[in-house]
Amino acid sequence: MASASRAESEAGEITLFSQTYCAACEVAKRYLDSRQVPYREYNISESQTAHRYFEKLGGRGTPFFIVNNKRMQGFDSQRFWSLYGVPVPDGPSVEALPVTPPPGAR
Repeated sequence: MASASRAESEAGEITLFSQTYCAACEVAKRYLDSRQVPYREYNISESQTAHRYFEKLGGRGTPFFIVNNKRMQGFDSQRFWSLYGVPVPDGPSVEALPVTPPPGAR
């Protein structure tokens, strides 16, 4: 049986499209960070190139993920782990994380 770190390194790539004042994006990022899952983030509020790519991929809102070349609109932890290709790790579910607006949000 492969160790979690080896399974994660073989799992593939994650791209996250986010926006500056997106509370759901912040929750998803904290969830991934708490499990040490690497991802590449593109803020569509700050980059026109990222926004065009997001639209080309069919993004309709944020967070929007590309996990192992498969699209995931929004964040569902069970679906994420299924697409990522590793078993769900122990720890609080994404639903248990508090939703707090990013600093400076109104």
